[in-house]
Amino acid sequence: ENPEDQPWLQTVLPGLPSFLVRFAATDAPLPPDQVPGFDARQGLIWVGSGHADNIRALEWVVFKVLPLVRKRLHTHPADGTLVVVGGGTDDKASLSGVEGVQVMGHLPDLSQMLGERKVCVTPTVL
Repeated sequence: ENPEDQPWLQTVLPGLPSFLVRFAATDAPLPPDQVPGFDARQGLIWVGSGHADNIRALEWVVFKVLPLVRKRLHTHPADGTLVVVGGGTDDKASLSGVEGVQVMGHLPDLSQMLGERKVCVTPTVL
């Protein structure tokens, strides 16, 4: 949601269309003085459920997009780590042991996790 974050994404994947979209979370956001600056944040986050379409979109990101991102960020591997959060995601065998993917499953409060990441990945497949 921060317009200052978008230029970083363009340096990682130049020419890729990107859009700034406000993330609608039910958790109260962290107070601004508790959110680390962009350079202090690391990695990517995906928030969703274990619904089949969500998992299909997530698998597309994990197996098709994330390797390209990680290759670009080889000097900063933590920025190429994707944290997967959401109910029904913790038992997905297709994501087990994939390099650069950390499956957290359901978390009762997302505010800290969202505040620590550089990019929220929200793929949609049709």
